[in-house]
Amino acid sequence: MPESAVSAPVITCRLWASNRRDILCYAMYRAPTLLQLFSRGYIVRLFMLLLLLSVPLIADGFLLLLLAERCGRYLALAICASTGFFGLFFLINSVSTTLHTLRIRVSQGEYPRRQYHDVAALLIAALLLIIPGFFTDLIGLLFYLPPLRSALGFAVCRPWRRQLSEVYEHLRMEST
Repeated sequence: MPESAVSAPVITCRLWASNRRDILCYAMYRAPTLLQLFSRGYIVRLFMLLLLLSVPLIADGFLLLLLAERCGRYLALAICASTGFFGLFFLINSVSTTLHTLRIRVSQGEYPRRQYHDVAALLIAALLLIIPGFFTDLIGLLFYLPPLRSALGFAVCRPWRRQLSEVYEHLRMEST
């Protein structure tokens, strides 16, 4: 296979993992991540996070029961389904607009930091709108608002800075 036919990540892996020692160093670099699964503190934090994530679902169930008592089960289910559907419709439009703006900025040679934040927050908002319920729909629509969208997007993208700069380089090469 000619060297030009090999994609860039494969070349990088060949250069980086040129001998067994490099591969062993990479495996040792990844070992602390796996070792966390055997730490009691990490497991407790993970379960607390899962418990925290279950709170909106419990609130959704409670609100759905209250609405079902007031206006009937079928109407409550129809309202619950339609709020997520309409919210998701607006979010899909916003995501496609943001992705279009992102590609324009990349083609102009500008780093699209704000667009990365917006896309990350909008995807989380869309996930919350897909989950049936009023409370998750409300949180998803709140993340649709620009000030909360920026804050959430910054919090989500902060650990992924290096990977996002690699995505930028890939998109920049793709746009030329």
